[in-house]
Amino acid sequence: MKKTKILLAILFCMSGFVSANAYDFVQGGIYYQFVVESSGVEVTYQDNNYQTYSGNVIIPASVAYSGKTYPVTAIGAMAFAYSNVTSVTIPSSIERIKDGAFYECNSLNSPTIPTSVSVLGDAAFLGCRSITSITLPEGIKKIGESAFFDCTKLASATFPSTVKSIGRNAFSNCKSLTSLALPTSVVSIGDDAFFGCDQLAIVSFPANIAQIGEGAFYGCTQLEAIPLPATIEKLGDGAFYGCSRLQSVSVPKTAKTIPFGAFANCSNLQEALLRNNLQTIGEYAFLGDNIGNMMIPVTVNSIKEGAFYANQKPMVVIVFWQTPLSVPTGDHSPFYAVDLSRSQLLVPKNTDADYRAAPVWQDFGSIIATYTGIKVVPETVHSYIADQRLYIDSSTAETISLYSLTGQQLRRFNKSEGKTNYPVEGIQDRVLIVKGSSGWAEKLIR
Repeated sequence: MKKTKILLAILFCMSGFVSANAYDFVQGGIYYQFVVESSGVEVTYQDNNYQTYSGNVIIPASVAYSGKTYPVTAIGAMAFAYSNVTSVTIPSSIERIKDGAFYECNSLNSPTIPTSVSVLGDAAFLGCRSITSITLPEGIKKIGESAFFDCTKLASATFPSTVKSIGRNAFSNCKSLTSLALPTSVVSIGDDAFFGCDQLAIVSFPANIAQIGEGAFYGCTQLEAIPLPATIEKLGDGAFYGCSRLQSVSVPKTAKTIPFGAFANCSNLQEALLRNNLQTIGEYAFLGDNIGNMMIPVTVNSIKEGAFYANQKPMVVIVFWQTPLSVPTGDHSPFYAVDLSRSQLLVPKNTDADYRAAPVWQDFGSIIATYTGIKVVPETVHSYIADQRLYIDSSTAETISLYSLTGQQLRRFNKSEGKTNYPVEGIQDRVLIVKGSSGWAEKLIR
């Protein structure tokens, strides 16, 4: 499915290139055409057979023609497409590198893009399989669709502080890319942006990012951690599908939906921290994973078909609904192909009889009433564990209880108003539940 989408995207890009105009004049072996919207010219190709250039090409900052000197302001669409160039010197007069400018230039070594460039078009360097590194200049706000698609030797990409969005398929199939440090200016990552980057192990997500598109990190099999910031509002379908080395994930409070297949086939995913405010766990969201413990927030009002389909081991599931949530049944159950007979369900006190009578929930081998009803964690409450201490920041003075996932009370503290912290040395559990006497609870991963 994803491969089909990528091929369609490439064909779409190419459809806009084949009708490009012929050159207006040639000077020094370089073909130019006049830029209608300015007094300059842009580098172009000879004819629709492309493959116009070879070897080392030096683009001048200006060119004389018919007694007049014109600034060279752009590298036109498909200008160097399919050419056997090994290097291209880009002058500081260039402001735009247009769609497909270096399309399938297999021998092109890592180009230096001057700071004058503010626009990087779709598929600009698609299929440039000799590029090993790229530094994008300050001023670029968007990395175009498929801009570096299939640059299989690209191992390093440096982004400017001005870039706001990374387009669809921008770095798909960049199989040598090992790490990403995205600047704080980035607010969206497009569909399939890093699809198939199977050596990508480290991603530093910016603090302001709001959207990660469909299949954005699909098949990034070396990715071990995804520290999603608290600004995430939308995850696309299959965003982290097949990230087989991923072991834990924390979904921030700002995300209301975990969509279709978002973390499916993450075969080593053992922990998923879901925050209050989450409303929907989508179809096959955690298909084929290896989750042992799952606390489902009380704010969740919909768990879709196959959400935990074929989880590899029995689960401990903690819920806080006073009335069992209605979920799909039979082959459409969220827990279809999970060994529920050896799984455990922890429910609020005095609700176990209702869960034993409820479809799907009644299939759990063990149903234990442990907790009192849990409220949504207020936005004014912040809790986390660091350096063997539990930190809680809130304006309320209350009793704080610390539990294991099996309901065993581990510690109890009397909290004063404001930010306080308490020691948690000696507790072996990696996943803990912290509960305030005012009625809130939250799952924390150490």
